[in-house]
Amino acid sequence: MARARNGSSANTKLLFAATIASISSTALGFGIAESASWSKRGLFFGTRSRLQFAQFAATTTAEVAETSQSVSLPSWEDLAARSASPEQREPVLTLYRDTNGWCPFCERVWLCIRAKNLPYRERLINLQDKPEWFKELVPTTLVPAILLHDDQQQQQQQQQQGETDDADASTSKPQRRLIWESLDIMKALDDAFPSTPRMVLDSPEYLEASAQGSSLTGAGVKFTYGARNATRTAQEMAELKNAFEEELDVMDQALAAHGGPFRLGPDFTGVDAEIIPSMERWRYQLPITHDMDILNGRPNMQRWFDALDAFEPYSNRVSGDAYSWAAVSSTFLKIFGGEETPKLKATIEKADAAAAQIVNNFVVAAESVTSPATAAKEAAAKLISNHEAVVNDCTNQDPKSQKHVARASDADAADAILRHVASILVSPSDDVLATARSATMAHVVQEDKHAEASLAAQTVASRVCAPRDMSAPAAILLRGVLKIVADRLDNQ
Repeated sequence: MARARNGSSANTKLLFAATIASISSTALGFGIAESASWSKRGLFFGTRSRLQFAQFAATTTAEVAETSQSVSLPSWEDLAARSASPEQREPVLTLYRDTNGWCPFCERVWLCIRAKNLPYRERLINLQDKPEWFKELVPTTLVPAILLHDDQQQQQQQQQQGETDDADASTSKPQRRLIWESLDIMKALDDAFPSTPRMVLDSPEYLEASAQGSSLTGAGVKFTYGARNATRTAQEMAELKNAFEEELDVMDQALAAHGGPFRLGPDFTGVDAEIIPSMERWRYQLPITHDMDILNGRPNMQRWFDALDAFEPYSNRVSGDAYSWAAVSSTFLKIFGGEETPKLKATIEKADAAAAQIVNNFVVAAESVTSPATAAKEAAAKLISNHEAVVNDCTNQDPKSQKHVARASDADAADAILRHVASILVSPSDDVLATARSATMAHVVQEDKHAEASLAAQTVASRVCAPRDMSAPAAILLRGVLKIVADRLDNQ
C-alpha cells in the first residue's frame, strides 16, 4: 500500500516520468539543450563581460529630473558585487531534482524540505542526459533523491556539547545517507529532523487522504492524457472526465469535512505536498487544453489554493505561475498531442494566445507582487550570475522551443539592456517598477540599437519560467521590469 501511495500508482508514475524526461530539454526556457539553466547559479559567474564601464546607480524620479550628465552602465562584475547575498546557513542535505522543476515527485519533496525550513543544496539533473555519476549514485537512476549530511549534523552537535576533541566521537561519525523515492524521502526527513513540522502522519485520516489523493491523480492523468489514445471514443473520454470530476468533488467535500484550509485542517501536511504538483498544472492548463476549470463550483478547493498561495515555502519558490504554465502548454501539446488534427492545431493556437494575453499584462502582474524588494534581489542574482546564458538564449536564431517568440540578433545590445535591467533590480529603491519607469536610459544603447535592445528584453521576459529559473514572484517582477524598459525604448 505504501508503495502505491509513493507514486500514486506504478502506471501513473511511469507516465509522469516519461513525460518529464521527454520535455526536460525542449520546453520553455533556458534548458540544458539550449543553454545553462538559470538555476545553475555560478556556472558563468565571474566570467568577464565584453563591455566594461564605470559603476552606475539607478536613479530615482527626482534624480532623473536633476541629472543632465550622461550615465554609464555598470559592468557585470560591479553588479555582482552590489547584489551579493548574505551568508547562507550550512546545508543539512543535498536535493537531487529535475532541471525544469516540473517533476511532481521532486516537487513534493522540495516542498516538504522548505516547509521544514531546512537549509539545503541542490543538484539539478537533466533527465534526457543524466550524468554518469548520478546513475552510479542512485540505484533507480530516478529523481528525486536526497543525501542527508548526517556527518555535519553530528559534528555541529559535538561542537555545541564541547566534544570536538573527543577521539571516540570523531571515529564514530556516521556517513552521509542517500534516500530515493519521494514518500520514503518524506518519512526520512521526519525521522532525521524531529524538531521540524511532521509531514507524514501515522493516522487513519492521513492514510485515507493520501489514498484519495492517489485516486484523484490517477483519474486526472487518465483524463488529461486520454486523448493521446487515438482509439478512444467520445463516450470513453466522457466517462474519463466524469470519473475525474467525481474525484475532484470528493476532495472538495473532504476539505470541507476537515475544516480546511489544508487537506487535513489548519496545518500543511505531506498530503498537501503529494497533491499540489498535479493540481497546480490542472489549475492553469486545463482551461486552455480541455476547456475545464477544476475550481468551478468547488469553493473549498479554491480556499485550499488560496492557503497554498499564501504559504511561503510553496509560493516563494516551488510554485509555477500562470504565464509559465500557459507558455509551456503549446510545447506539451506539440510533443504529446498525437497526430496534428485541426482540433489539436486550434488548441495549440489557443495556448499561444493565452500566453500572449498574459504577456500584455506583465506590468499589471508585477504590481501585485507582495514582497518586491525580496523578489528583485532574487531576480537580480539569477540574471547577473547567468548573464551570458541569457544573452545567448535571447539572441539564439535556432531555438529548440518557443520558436514563435522572436529573437534579437545583436548580442551587444542585449547585453547592455540586461545590465540596465540588473542595475534597476539592485537599486536601493523601494519601488522597483517606479525606478524602471524613471531611471535614465541615456547612453544605455545607441539610438539605432533601440529596436534590438527592446526585442532582447521582450524575449527574455517571454522566456523566464517559474520555478525553473527562479521563484514565481521574482519571475513576475522581472518580466514587469523588462516590459517597462522595452516599452520605453520603443517610445523614445
